[in-house]
Amino acid sequence: MWTAILIHHTAGHDHDGLDTDDIGRDQVLRGWHEIAYHFVVERVDDAYVVVAGRPLYRRGGHAGGPENGTHLGIVFHGNFMVEPPPSEMLLVGARHIAGLCWALRIDPERIQRHGDVRATACPGDAFPIDELRSQVVALMPTGDRPA
Repeated sequence: MWTAILIHHTAGHDHDGLDTDDIGRDQVLRGWHEIAYHFVVERVDDAYVVVAGRPLYRRGGHAGGPENGTHLGIVFHGNFMVEPPPSEMLLVGARHIAGLCWALRIDPERIQRHGDVRATACPGDAFPIDELRSQVVALMPTGDRPA
């Protein structure tokens, strides 16, 4: 089912607490069924974490097209139009994405920006997609994949 990963940004401010529920509530108010993304990378207190969003067995709602059924949606909480995400945030996201790529047999070259499939600046002009891919490759587990 999953052949690629689509990277987004919220284009909003990441607060000190858990914002994933607020993102989901906002999307429901806009008429969506639930949070659109499968995972959210955000800062909670003093640490960056990956929070589960939409279950992996459900199509995403993040791409606005057929990619919702083939691309996992991962959003980095923040606005990366001018400045890139903090290096620690990128690393936490890369670790999680490396595990997904390994387990689901997704080639890291198939990690794409939302703007690669739709006319949007998402995940921001300053989002370092090549650096993210490189980190994912370096962090990919070795050994046998799950059956």
